Amino acid sequence: MRAKSPEQGRLERKEKLLARLLEKLDESVVIVEGKKDVRALRNIGVKGRLVEASGRVKGICSRLRGSGGREGDAASGPGTDVESAVILTDNDEAGRELAEMLASELEGCGVKPDLQTRRDLRYVLGFMCVEEVPRKLEEFREKVRMRIGI
Repeated sequence: MRAKSPEQGRLERKEKLLARLLEKLDESVVIVEGKKDVRALRNIGVKGRLVEASGRVKGICSRLRGSGGREGDAASGPGTDVESAVILTDNDEAGRELAEMLASELEGCGVKPDLQTRRDLRYVLGFMCVEEVPRKLEEFREKVRMRIGI
């Protein structure tokens, strides 16, 4: 039996982390920037509730509680009690600023913002824009297949 290389060990850890992250997205309310981000996450099979920020930070709490009526908000009805939300914005200056503003707004209405999932996904997949996630995910999976010889 051959010992694992450090690269194989890192890849296996990233693969396990990715599985947990995708499961978390399925089980969470996820705030994204817009329709293209919703489409990208649906394309990789994310089943969780996706809410578009669409540049509107004010009112995000009422949209999380189901009163926004936007296409990405349809998974819950009025009165839904949201305890936490994953913030998944782009990794550019505007996306980072939006993430911080959303986090502040969520904290103000008693919803725990999750920025760690965004950081972890970026670490595993190396994306700049959420729209790149499907391609980056496929590249990562191909790298894993190449490493294990499938």
